[in-house]
Order: sequence, then C-alpha cells, then structure tokens
Amino acid sequence: MISFIALSLIYITCNAYIDPYYNKFITGEQASMILGTSRANIGIRPDVINSRLKGVNIYNYAFNGHQSRWGLTYYNSIDNKLDKRSSDGLFILAVDPTSINSVFDENGNESFVREKLLKEVTDVSAPIINYQYIFNEINNPIYHIFTSKVHSDGFLELYAPYDSIGSENNKKTMIATFNNSQAKEKISPHRLEYLNKTIDLLKKHGNVYMVRLPTADYIRELEDSAFPEFDDRMETIAERHGISYINCKGNSDIYKYTIDGNHFVTEDSYSFTNDLCDSIMKIRESVNTIKADIV
Repeated sequence: MISFIALSLIYITCNAYIDPYYNKFITGEQASMILGTSRANIGIRPDVINSRLKGVNIYNYAFNGHQSRWGLTYYNSIDNKLDKRSSDGLFILAVDPTSINSVFDENGNESFVREKLLKEVTDVSAPIINYQYIFNEINNPIYHIFTSKVHSDGFLELYAPYDSIGSENNKKTMIATFNNSQAKEKISPHRLEYLNKTIDLLKKHGNVYMVRLPTADYIRELEDSAFPEFDDRMETIAERHGISYINCKGNSDIYKYTIDGNHFVTEDSYSFTNDLCDSIMKIRESVNTIKADIV
C-alpha cells in the first residue's frame, strides 16, 4: 500500500493528469481566464490566444454544465483562482442557456446539488499536489487518459475525430435528451445575479468579453426555441457593464463538432479560437479609434 501511494504521488507530480479537472487546481492564481461550461473548456484554446494577443497569458478555468454554471459556487472558485494583483488581465466568459438555467422542483426550489466539486474543493491553487482534491474528488475511470488530454493551460482536448455518420445517428438521441432535460429547466435569477457579479469582479482586473460559442445547427435551434430571450438578456447585461457580447451562434456551419453537436473537434477548436481572437482585436481597434477621436 505504501509503495502504491508513493508511485501514485510520483505519477501525479510528473503528469498532473488523473482526471479532466485535477490540473486546474494545481496551477496557481491566474491573471487572465477563460470561463464557462464544457463548450469553453473544450472549445477555446489558451495557446492560440496567447500567441495572437500580445502580452496575454490566459488560462482555461472552464469546467462543465454541472459544475460551472454561473452562480455563487463558481463565483467563489473564480475569486479564489484570480490573481488580485493584476489590473490588465483578459477574461473571456462563455455563455449559453445552460449556464444561466437551473432545475427547480415543484415548490420552486432551485437545485445546486450538481456543483459539488467546486463547492468542496476550495484550494484551487495548490502547489504540485492538491491533496484536498485527491482524497475527496477523484472518481473518474482511468480510461479518460485514452480519450482526452488536459493541457498545462487548462484546455481539455478530446480525442474525438469528426464523424458525420455518427453525428447524424446520434442526432435523435441528443434531441430527446435536450427535450427531457435542458428544455425543462428555467432561467435562474440567482445565476443571472452572479453572472453580473462575476463581471463586476473581473472588470477590476482587466478587460471582459462575453461570447456565445456556436454548436451544430439543430442544437442552436433547440436552444433558441426553448430560450428565445437568451441573446437579448446577454446583450442587456453586456451593455449594462460596458463590455462586448460576441455572439457566434450564427457561425455553426463553418465548424465541425463531436457527435453530441455541442463541442468542436480538436482541429476546429483552433479555427474558432483564431476567429475569436480576430473579433477581440477588431473590438480593441474600434475602442482605440474612438479614444483617439475623443482626444
């Protein structure tokens, strides 16, 4: 048993990959972050942003649709991860209907039970080994090391090539899953409140951009049908805070997705992140032009 524990700790120290999230808790405080659910975790690449945008060193601190919907739990985790000494960071907040929705019971009570990971792991910047995470949260099967890879910058790469036949065959399943789960959820005032609070927190430390990532056409149509007011709400929030809302949902056809229709294949995570950088650079140029005109 002692030998097994020793070897396990050596493996963890050297590889920092025992499940898809462990790496996010041993990387120290961050001055710039990508935030959101799994669409951001799998779809926005820090390496591309860091190479395209001068002076940026951004980290992907997105998780999934269970753990990192906007709310008090994610807000506290972000606050713990944030380098408060920085004032020129870059923050990309990925938003989608799931991120502001909740499950409510028949009495109108909102459920947060699926946010267990970020609620229990409060040490989010442990050096080398995070014992709190190891002893309380590791429950993922070992096969994850064969299906995905967590990069040192927090990005989760899936080993899932584009499969047009598989995507088409899985379409009915995904539609049924959406209608049986997400479509029954409701927009949460709590989550909207903490999305606003998160923006307020991050604006003190840099520039904030909200972005809606594209999905397969049928996923976008399902979301727009169930939550038609979503984009208007995001626009209103962006205007209130004086930040940009980069709505990319109409670009569905130029990217390829895994068979669930929600996530880019690896090759197109590069393409999308490059396109996102183009949008951010254009916004920056426009702001600089306005400032120059005022002067």
